[in-house]
Amino acid sequence: MRRSSLLLVIILAIASTVPLYNLPKVYGVQSSLAATTTPPPQGLVCFSMKASSCPPSPVQFSAPLGGTFTAYVVIQGSEAFNGFNIWFQYPYGVLNATSVSLQGSVLPRASVQFECVNGKGSPSCGYWLGNGPGIVALYATGNLTTASTTGLLFSVSFKVTASGSGGLGFFCVTSPSGPWLENCASVFNGSTNLNVNVQGGSFATAPNSGNTIPVRQMISFDHLTATITGNLTLDTTAKTLTGTISLVVVNSTSGQPIFSKTFSVLMSFGSNPSFKFVLFIPVVPFALGAVCTVNSSVDQASFFLARNPDMGNAGMVNIVDVGVVFRDYGTVLGAPDYDPAADLDANGAVSIVDAGIVAGAFGAPVFS
Repeated sequence: MRRSSLLLVIILAIASTVPLYNLPKVYGVQSSLAATTTPPPQGLVCFSMKASSCPPSPVQFSAPLGGTFTAYVVIQGSEAFNGFNIWFQYPYGVLNATSVSLQGSVLPRASVQFECVNGKGSPSCGYWLGNGPGIVALYATGNLTTASTTGLLFSVSFKVTASGSGGLGFFCVTSPSGPWLENCASVFNGSTNLNVNVQGGSFATAPNSGNTIPVRQMISFDHLTATITGNLTLDTTAKTLTGTISLVVVNSTSGQPIFSKTFSVLMSFGSNPSFKFVLFIPVVPFALGAVCTVNSSVDQASFFLARNPDMGNAGMVNIVDVGVVFRDYGTVLGAPDYDPAADLDANGAVSIVDAGIVAGAFGAPVFS
């Protein structure tokens, strides 16, 4: 590291409100003041589909839209070390890293010193510029390994959010503002940095192996008529439902358009063959919900309209919504404690029908 770069780091550290002890230790860049010879690389840091070793060539991960997978960051054939500071980038428009884990790490008694996943994690995560969406960083220390070391460093969980492809590549940082060095990983033994090679990877969205469910339905509710069209893809292997649904709401008497939108549906489901989701319809005076029931055993989807069952606006029908209906159960239009939002079927009373609607939709995601 040149003296000017070192001075920049010191200035940034003093100016920052983040305590110095919260910042990650940065390795992987040889100082111009250090020894002029660099030892030959010993060891490899790679992405792998298995935790035990690196593949002979860069790995290509693949999963269908809406699916999840785990990528392993592995070290192979390295000298003994007691810490690492691994940074990498991935195609954020296609994937979303959801978490990292040290479980099963080859580093004994490994503990996180600094973590960033899409700009979130350790308190000093935001201090390091450019570590937002599409960047994962993990700095961990532990007891010394035994050479030659091969095994898992850490694992990363991903969710596939779009169709596409892209690379996963390691890099090192010299300071919060850069520069960033590509094809680099920091593995160290105390203050001694190991010279390791790196092997990146790639990802491509796999074709969805599921069944297509066509949606063509017209339904009326409370003087409104909704036309719902689109296609849903049901993948019973990955347990995912994806697709797009277009919804147009008109006044049933005049035919005047009230609301229209095309919704993107992306959700996971469990072992129950029947499950629900809700499309939020922000009309006045009361918001509605198009509640869809999907039967995966017969590849069918059907909708009905009701007042929005997500009364707590949580993005999911949950216990709060159940509580609202049961709190107002038995009340009728005109009574001081009647809440029209809890009257999901809009018949002027909070009844067993409303309780059935909210209970049946319990746990359903709401798309808006």
